[in-house]
Amino acid sequence: MFMIRPAEPSEWEAVRDIRLRSLREEPDAYASEYQTEVRFAPDLWKQRLATASSYLAFDDDHALVGIATGIDTGNGDTYVVGMYVAPEARGSGCAHQLLDAIANLAARRQGMRLVLEVAESNIRATRCYRSYGFVETGQRRTLERDPSITEIEFAYQLPV
Repeated sequence: MFMIRPAEPSEWEAVRDIRLRSLREEPDAYASEYQTEVRFAPDLWKQRLATASSYLAFDDDHALVGIATGIDTGNGDTYVVGMYVAPEARGSGCAHQLLDAIANLAARRQGMRLVLEVAESNIRATRCYRSYGFVETGQRRTLERDPSITEIEFAYQLPV
């Protein structure tokens, strides 16, 4: 089990560190790039945390091992973005616990579904999302920064 809790703007440095780690380790998994975000000013990191719902995952040693952000679109969808679980915590339920936190938040806001995009080549993430209950919507897009990467849209219907 992991401790999952909302990220606070005061934790911007820890959030920055895990985000930069995710961009270094999984460069094809995100629309952004390490070279771009490493130059972000502290105020931008704080603003990101103040304007979205990010959740942090901590292991038994209180190490930050995961992050995911839910963005409410206002039309019933909550986008799951910036999802990352450190390799040492993968396969142990951390991703599902982060998704649970976002799903619970979305349900409290009367959301209808969670939506996310995953790189076609990211088989492990696709397997994780499918096991949670996400299904393909039929939508696909190529990344602007690298047209060789195709992302597949998945959605998860929230329980009524």
